[in-house]
Amino acid sequence: MNLHKFNILLFMHKFFYHKDQLPHIFHSYFLHNSELHSYNTRAKDEPHLTLFNSSMGQRSIKYKGTRLWCSLPEQLRLISSTRSLKRKLKEFLQHAGQID
Repeated sequence: MNLHKFNILLFMHKFFYHKDQLPHIFHSYFLHNSELHSYNTRAKDEPHLTLFNSSMGQRSIKYKGTRLWCSLPEQLRLISSTRSLKRKLKEFLQHAGQID
């Protein structure tokens, strides 16, 4: 299991379900697709993927966090309990192998 990916996904989970556990500066760090357009798409509730031209930008939490979160199965993204997510996420990362 990649500890770096695990921690980024926990950060994303806190953003969606437990913002009070994050520093205030991160409360509006990500935008949902629905905040940028009014189209009723399947991805309207997902975080908007900010595109970066540089490799430095693509290593940012804003980019990597969004990519990792959107690559998770929906059943994992819908878990609101941090304890449950940690357990299931560990299993997923160990058994499913690599996610981008």
